[in-house]
Amino acid sequence: MKNKGTSIWECYQLPGILRPDGWREVLEKCLETVHCPYRYDILDTSLRIWNPKEPEIKVPGSKYTCRNGYKLSRVAFGRTEQGTLVGISLTRLVFEPGSKFPTFFSTDELFTKGKYPEVLRHQQMIAGIEKLIKFFNYSLNQTELKHYSDYTEAHPATNIRYYFGNGSLSLAEIVQNSGLSKNLLNAVKTGKAIIPASVRLGVLSGTVSATGAAVRPPDTIINRLKYLDSEKAAFQLCSTTSNPLYSRHGLAIAILAKANGSIFVTEPDNFPHFRDSWFVGLDMGRGGYYKGKVLAITLTSPEGILQAHWRARKNEDETLSKQVLCEGLSWITSQAELLAPNRHIYLIRDGLRPHNESTNSYYEAMLNPNFTLIEYSKSGSPLIHCAPLEPEPGTTILLEGSDFTALYPCISPQYGILTTAVKFRTSINPNGHSPLEIASLLTALCHSATLSYQPSRLPAPLQWANGLARLSYTDLQFCGWSHKAKKLIYLDAP
Repeated sequence: MKNKGTSIWECYQLPGILRPDGWREVLEKCLETVHCPYRYDILDTSLRIWNPKEPEIKVPGSKYTCRNGYKLSRVAFGRTEQGTLVGISLTRLVFEPGSKFPTFFSTDELFTKGKYPEVLRHQQMIAGIEKLIKFFNYSLNQTELKHYSDYTEAHPATNIRYYFGNGSLSLAEIVQNSGLSKNLLNAVKTGKAIIPASVRLGVLSGTVSATGAAVRPPDTIINRLKYLDSEKAAFQLCSTTSNPLYSRHGLAIAILAKANGSIFVTEPDNFPHFRDSWFVGLDMGRGGYYKGKVLAITLTSPEGILQAHWRARKNEDETLSKQVLCEGLSWITSQAELLAPNRHIYLIRDGLRPHNESTNSYYEAMLNPNFTLIEYSKSGSPLIHCAPLEPEPGTTILLEGSDFTALYPCISPQYGILTTAVKFRTSINPNGHSPLEIASLLTALCHSATLSYQPSRLPAPLQWANGLARLSYTDLQFCGWSHKAKKLIYLDAP
């Protein structure tokens, strides 16, 4: 079925190419021709392409320069096609002085806080995709890149609602006219908390001299934080250098959440037992200067409020063994049963399971056998746009016969920037949810109030897991939750 929606999914079919790397070899030959206006390099299994005649982007206070480019990757959605699907996304490339090719390091590794290059304005680059495809099709001899449209498009934003204590708005209404940021801020200003909470505040002050991206506060401040943690006291860090006109509402929402309150809940209509379910996030990251991975598992309420978290330090391997899963998930589910037993659990794993991480491990690890497992990949889906505007949040790309679904989870609060699309699959699905129902659930959780009222491309359980996996004395954004149940362990085995 050909797509008849309003959005464009930048996915192209290269007929006759069946080998996994065959598509790249064919396109490289085009890029090596004399008349090619582009340059390229290979990063992992992707091509990064840029036009050297486009102006460089200077970075104040840095020796590096930047260029905007296009990233081409094989689209692995598990379908058997008469050819290979190739996806296009937008990327920022960083060059060392005098180098013709970009560095492999990320902007976070190269630039100190406050000295980042100007943000990548995606909408200005959309027209360049058509030029790039025309170049390839001119260079290809017996085939061409054909825009892939054998999918259906869905827009669940009208069925996702923000519920305040004194009314509700649909997500589709929130993004109209003035846009998400302004409309949502007005709703937060005028709305009453759906779960109010009383708070007693005290203030501690300290001075931090920030000279880089990762700054460890002085020992006097660290000792205060350790004392608050030991007393299981909730606390919220804030900066006196931030303009309160922009930061006060987010701070108030974070403080309210730590008192187990919530300004709103975002809920997909007609999703069964949403408010009687638990949500678990599982993510791996790096904490401070620790050289291995830190695994974080979080338990959140339907409102997106953190209820409990478990952290483990492990080696570099991305695979989660039965030992790790059983240790973490059994503890998290025991906390869920203590708070409200017999609820269905939606477990969201960051990234796709490696081949040697079976679903049987999850069945054995979960004390509550009533759960759904969703694998949520932040990469692997091509760009979604409306030539050149943003699509509606929650825009869903449904491919018949594929286990995977592409999702545009939220719109960016900054003008001209497109959110990177994600893909997901539901590998354990006892309730028989359709891909569109899971897409609606994930979109609602991406709009939960967590550290602020702004949405995120990560569903609330993964926002917490992602932040808590990074938690250290050089990254304190997600600190102050010791009043909630937590456990930290060290694992020698993977």
